[in-house]
Amino acid sequence: MIFGLKCYSQNKELDSLKIAFKLANHDTTRIRLLVSIGDRYSAGIPDTALIYYQKALDLVNKVIAGSSSSTKNHPGFLNEIKLLKHTALRKTGNIYVSQKAHDKAIEYYLKAIAIAEETGNKAGLSRTYANIGIVYYNQKNYSKTLEYDLKALKISEEQGDRNELKKGYVNVGSDYEMLDSNELAIGFYNKSLAITEEMGDKKGIATCYNKMGLNYLRQGKQNIALEFFFKCVKIFEELGDKSGMAASYGNIGDSFFSNGKYDEAREYVMKSLEISEVLDDKIFMTIGYRQIGDTYLRQGLYDKALEYLLKSLKISEASGIKMQILNCYNDIGALYSELKLYLKSIEYHLKSLKISEELGDKRMIAMSNSNVGLNYYYLRMYDKALVYQLKSLKISEETGDKTQVSICYVNIAVVYAAQGLYEKAIEYYFRSLKLSQEIGDKFVTGANYKYIADLYITIADSSENLSTEERAKNLNSAIRYGNAGYNYAQEISSVSLQNGIASELQKAYTKLGKFKEAIKYASIFIATQDSLFNEAKTKALTEMSVKYETEKKQLQLEKMEKQKELDNKTIEAQHAENRKQQVIIIAIIGILVIVLVFSIIVLRMFRQKRKANILLAKQKEEISTQRDMLSQQNIILTEQKKEITDSIRYAKRIQSAILPGEELSKNIFGEHFILFRPKDIVSGDFYWGININEWRIITVADCTGHGVPGAFMSLLGISFLNEIVRKKEITKASEIIEHLRSEIIEALQQKGATGEAKDGMDIVLCVLNTATKEVQFCGANNNLIIVTSTQELKEIPSDKMPVAIYENMKPFTNHSLSLNKGDTIYLASDGFEDQFGGHYNKKFKMKQLKSLLIDISNRPMNEQWEILDSGFEKWKGENEQTDDVTILGVRL
Repeated sequence: MIFGLKCYSQNKELDSLKIAFKLANHDTTRIRLLVSIGDRYSAGIPDTALIYYQKALDLVNKVIAGSSSSTKNHPGFLNEIKLLKHTALRKTGNIYVSQKAHDKAIEYYLKAIAIAEETGNKAGLSRTYANIGIVYYNQKNYSKTLEYDLKALKISEEQGDRNELKKGYVNVGSDYEMLDSNELAIGFYNKSLAITEEMGDKKGIATCYNKMGLNYLRQGKQNIALEFFFKCVKIFEELGDKSGMAASYGNIGDSFFSNGKYDEAREYVMKSLEISEVLDDKIFMTIGYRQIGDTYLRQGLYDKALEYLLKSLKISEASGIKMQILNCYNDIGALYSELKLYLKSIEYHLKSLKISEELGDKRMIAMSNSNVGLNYYYLRMYDKALVYQLKSLKISEETGDKTQVSICYVNIAVVYAAQGLYEKAIEYYFRSLKLSQEIGDKFVTGANYKYIADLYITIADSSENLSTEERAKNLNSAIRYGNAGYNYAQEISSVSLQNGIASELQKAYTKLGKFKEAIKYASIFIATQDSLFNEAKTKALTEMSVKYETEKKQLQLEKMEKQKELDNKTIEAQHAENRKQQVIIIAIIGILVIVLVFSIIVLRMFRQKRKANILLAKQKEEISTQRDMLSQQNIILTEQKKEITDSIRYAKRIQSAILPGEELSKNIFGEHFILFRPKDIVSGDFYWGININEWRIITVADCTGHGVPGAFMSLLGISFLNEIVRKKEITKASEIIEHLRSEIIEALQQKGATGEAKDGMDIVLCVLNTATKEVQFCGANNNLIIVTSTQELKEIPSDKMPVAIYENMKPFTNHSLSLNKGDTIYLASDGFEDQFGGHYNKKFKMKQLKSLLIDISNRPMNEQWEILDSGFEKWKGENEQTDDVTILGVRL
């Protein structure tokens, strides 16, 4: 009855608006009514709303064009009309946002902004900026969102509109939160809170508390988050706001869950779930059931976990809530993995991954990839496992998801451990341990201790060459980390974690001959193993899974039965239609007699048409011939492209052969790394070096252009350097570059004429005396960077001219300096610093590169290479590489 009355009222209101529109005489009234009618349709039938907003805009444009006489008798009428136009444009944009047609929405918002600026409509301008912010927020372009939200906020501050200000501060705070500027976010939430408290707006106060609580929870500060969530609950209880109470209880449950307090988490999620069931809120219900399932999963109570996860999945699938479906798939996959049903687990995680990719949810894409990789590890398919884990790590680092980064570190470590790469495994375990402790995830922290303990046991057993003392040292380390992990497992009541750590401790104590302690942990292992995998539980899990699949099939059968009934009704309707058609056929026979009279006329027209068709057929044949020619040309072009590409790839082989190989590089450069990333197949950058007596000569050069033209220049450069240094035995840095310049000018026949190509190269060249540690440096446009063993940076300036013809050619400067053992020199082209990327799509710049080199200078050279290579890739993101990149680092 309530639903029927509601629909009746709405239809009645719409009818009244439409009648009022027909009776209206003034243009402003008619436009306002068209917008109001559009508003009534906007929530339920957005396409119809668009029609009425467009009618309003058409009428506005007609009035502005001067076709209406109303303006003669109403001063300021035109300004009022433009205000209405702004409203219709903005609301049209809102409809397009709801339909995810973001480009169309922006188009209308920009038109609305132009009208608002013209009419001085500050309030409208502020709202439109905020609307554009929503578009960019939906597109996850948070820097753009912030730009427009700040514009809206600035106007609200000028106007002193407290209602808009409190919303604006929250919006800007949310933007900073998404950009990982948590302190700024909290600052803006506090500004909004101050206004809402002045206004006595309790719901607004609760919104601010909620925002701050979620921010602190995201930072891993669960106790602070809890304070704010409990304040939220209190306000919502006073207001009698059931939905608000349910959301707050759920957030409290999340906080306890993150802190490893699963019983408390379950208590508050149950409160949220009770309210959600009364409200029949499907979204909150599916979230609640899944949260409870997750608490049982973390505690190793798998039968209870599966019961609640299947409840959540059932509601999610019935309601079509994709985000919750993928979450349920993910958690059920994790459960099957704990039960050692790895193929079944992969099946669910791949389902989760597919939906995550459809939704473009990077956080869940990362999580699903990680879980698939972990199961491949359990199946001993280590290469596949590592591929999935590295995919997950890359995405998690991009999104700033510290929890998932920590999990990825663990999963990568276990793969390295299984491959016998123990040093790498230890490194990644400790990375994960540090991060999990920072964010307060006690389950992952406990799991890290378990894995570290297991690794030390493996190391103790890995080699017969280990002394008794070394073996005992590793086993004692296993016990130390195992005990720390067991304390965490007890604190969070995780039976599965207690089981795993007890197993490791039992092994370590047994190997040390400490049988009393070994028996203690063996009994704990047996007790927890029975709790996790007893026959009754396994049977219950199987029954629940079968029940879920059976109910799902039953629903499909019911749908098929309904479809069959519908088909029978359709057939009956078709029979009735056939009877009608028989009557129609009899009537048509009579009509055919009349049609026969016109047959002669039609026949004549047909002959004329046939002639036209013959002509068309000839034209079609000509077009077909042309199409075949084009197709043949396309094949030729494809072949040519392949030949060109193959030639360039062969050129790459030649260029690679000329550059110093790995063994030669070790002999020439000593302790070093080479970061070499061509923009195209072949590179315009090159690195080169040679030992002449006690002199070590090394260089990095950046030739004009990149790709094939740059590669030709690089081959010339290497050839000339070999001749200058090898044959002529010139070892003074400035003289080498002087000779190189002369060779290039002569080879390219450069005269310095106007309009002549300025081909050449920028270079950084060092000559090191291996006996005295004296260094000579000469550079053209590229400086030399030195980081001392005490991490002090020195930059030796180059001459600001290229190695080529130049309007103001001077002799190159020879710099001499002394270095100490442990100092590192860096020779680089400008490709790294000129790369566009990062949050704001700007250049990396030399200042940031210098800072990075200082930070990594004391690390081993292979690690420096890894940090620079991964850092460049992360900065570049989805952008195209700007230029060839070369950095040569050499430690004295």
